[in-house]
Amino acid sequence: MQPIAGVVAMFALVILSLLVFLLWRFIRCLCVLCCQPEAYADGAKILTSRGFRARKGAMFILGLIGMAVAAWGMASVDKNFPAQISKEVDTIQEFPISIIDGVTNLTYQLGNLTVPIDQFSDIVANDINIPAMKADLDHIDDFFTNAPSPSDIQGLLTNLNTALGTLKASLTTLAHSIDTTTTGAPLEKVKDDLTKLTSFSLTAVNSSITDYNTKITALMGTTPTPVLTSNSVYQSLKTEQAIMGALPAANTGINLWLGQLTQCIDAANDLQSLQTVTPPDPFLAITSSLADVASKVAIVKDPNLKALNDAIVLFNNMWYNNASTAMQSLLDRANTIDTTVMELPSTITSQLSTLQSGKQDVDSLYANTLQGLPNIISGISSNITMPSTTSLSTQLTTASGDFMSVNFVTLVSGFTGLQQALQTFQTQVTNLGGAMSTYEGVTSPQPADWTTLNNQLTTTSNAASAVQTGNPGLNSYSDNGFSTSASGWLSMIEGSDMNSQSTAISSASNT
Repeated sequence: MQPIAGVVAMFALVILSLLVFLLWRFIRCLCVLCCQPEAYADGAKILTSRGFRARKGAMFILGLIGMAVAAWGMASVDKNFPAQISKEVDTIQEFPISIIDGVTNLTYQLGNLTVPIDQFSDIVANDINIPAMKADLDHIDDFFTNAPSPSDIQGLLTNLNTALGTLKASLTTLAHSIDTTTTGAPLEKVKDDLTKLTSFSLTAVNSSITDYNTKITALMGTTPTPVLTSNSVYQSLKTEQAIMGALPAANTGINLWLGQLTQCIDAANDLQSLQTVTPPDPFLAITSSLADVASKVAIVKDPNLKALNDAIVLFNNMWYNNASTAMQSLLDRANTIDTTVMELPSTITSQLSTLQSGKQDVDSLYANTLQGLPNIISGISSNITMPSTTSLSTQLTTASGDFMSVNFVTLVSGFTGLQQALQTFQTQVTNLGGAMSTYEGVTSPQPADWTTLNNQLTTTSNAASAVQTGNPGLNSYSDNGFSTSASGWLSMIEGSDMNSQSTAISSASNT
């Protein structure tokens, strides 16, 4: 079988030869018509010319050659060639048909793929829901970025604890400064000293001595002399003498006054020493402690309690309202993906387990502690609110001014002078008692016996007058002077304002 390429080549050569011939004739015609029309005016001459005959002969030969080549080509073609050509054509036709079938099948397959693709899209949109997961992650990130950290809250709690410790120390100092019951406490000592000072009444001493001296004077002026011991005036003096000159164990009269004066001297010395300490007196010490506690309370409330409360509220809001819900949503979606979409790697499931455990711990802390902590903070703030101290502070300031104006040195000197005068007076009262006993022992008193008694009456009366006039240091002390002020201070110390402050401070300190 001749190859198809050879036949095709021969056919192409024939076509090419024909085209060359036609092109040549066309060019020649143009030359005749355009360039040399006069040379070809006689057609018969041209057709019968020698040159033309030669050309016709060459063309005839070429025609024969072309026919011979065609005959050779047809004779050399295999009889099966048409069938082969048909087969090749069929093969060529089958290629686009197979392509069409493939495209059709692909279209069908693609049509089948739309169902799982739609299902996958639904899974991505509903089960995975990337936008929702991103929103959850944004909430969680916002919580970890902007919510107070545990270290922040711990720092605030530490600051609060320090402030509360400082406040409690101030409350302890204040409670000690206004303690009126514990032995040795400053105000208890002041109260004890004031009680001793106010228990002594100079007016009562003067009144008793005046009454006693009046009876002596009355007896001295009695006539006739000698006086009979049954005389009513004598008996009246004898009754007063029994009181005034009582034995020390009876603790009446002069003995009572001397005991009170000893206590007054000690108390005045104690109070005088309080005028020189810092703070200068116990009343200003209380005022200073009250101011210190007030400032400590203010610091505890703001910034400490306020900052802690703000941080806890912010943490609770960001956790409960955002992070906790978002974290649970994220965990639920992860579990859904692991169950219905694809099995997640063990590393991811382990991290999800850790996240779930951590969330449960924080939820438990929120439910058991953080949720109620703002109420606890509010309770602390209410409990450390001190009652009004305006009235008490005013009383303390007034008492401090009065207290510092007292000259306790002069007062001690007056008490000492009075004590010495009473001791001299007591000696004379004792002597008078002896003289009266001697006089009563005489069966028939004579003028000389009366003179002896009368001389002792005069000496005792002078001693009584010396008690009343010989204590200028007590001019400022009377029932209407220092004694009145001391009674006022004592009333303030024992009053309701001080007691309520003491109770409130004790409660606040315990809290």
